[in-house]
Amino acid sequence: MVIDTGSSDTWVVGRPFRCLDSGFREIASTSCRLGPGFQVTSTFQQLPDTHFAIQYGDGEKLLGAVGTDTLKIGNLTIPNQRIK
Repeated sequence: MVIDTGSSDTWVVGRPFRCLDSGFREIASTSCRLGPGFQVTSTFQQLPDTHFAIQYGDGEKLLGAVGTDTLKIGNLTIPNQRIK
């Protein structure tokens, strides 16, 4: 999971994922430096017809599905957290 301290977004890199360069050509996933990605679990509920797209100041762009799941960080549990 990527903790984006500059926004209210909670997003995870799902598996499989593709990395694209600025010309939208596919590159090795290790070039994105996002880690191995997470397998979607049976508790993830994708929201129908809902997607996100975000662009950071360095030009990095992300897009994907939006849904809800239970988020656990240490002893903290947040049910129905919106995940991008």
